[in-house]
Amino acid sequence: MMTVREEEFFKKYDAMMKQPIMKEFLKSGDNQRIFNKAINDMDKDSIEQLNASFRRYYKNIILISYISKTIHFSAIEFDKKLRNYYKKNLPIPGVTEESIAQEKHLLMDLLMSTDEDTTFINFQQKQKNISDYIANAHLNSKMKLLSNKQLRILELIYIHNFNNKQIAKILNESEQTISYNHQAALKKLRNACK
Repeated sequence: MMTVREEEFFKKYDAMMKQPIMKEFLKSGDNQRIFNKAINDMDKDSIEQLNASFRRYYKNIILISYISKTIHFSAIEFDKKLRNYYKKNLPIPGVTEESIAQEKHLLMDLLMSTDEDTTFINFQQKQKNISDYIANAHLNSKMKLLSNKQLRILELIYIHNFNNKQIAKILNESEQTISYNHQAALKKLRNACK
């Protein structure tokens, strides 16, 4: 049951008391007790205690809101980055995990070979271009669709492990041109292998 002072306070500050934050604040038994004491006693200590209690409650609400929004937007940003990664690094159709594992196995056999004629260094020297490194016949046939520049860029990236900046210096081109040709080559291969 409300006292006369409480009823007067609720009438005077009706709009404020209907705010969701006030309703939630007063749901706590301790906060309700502090509120009732402050309204009925109207002494400085009770009002200070009510203000301190509300400030703590409000800071917690702000902190929870901040953390919630940070998590929400971080998740969105992470999702965008993940989608972009998979968009740029989609596996090429026709190239299966088995064929990749088989190529790795063949390479390991070659590396572990004791026969000097089949060492990896000799293998690399015998290779004329990137097509010689690809065991997958389907993908290898599609490599013919690429320009010489695109083939050279793929070779420098995937065989010699150069980055765009290094390749730009080697080919006397801009980094943007290298990046564009790299992406165009991968896209052309993906589309051709579909």
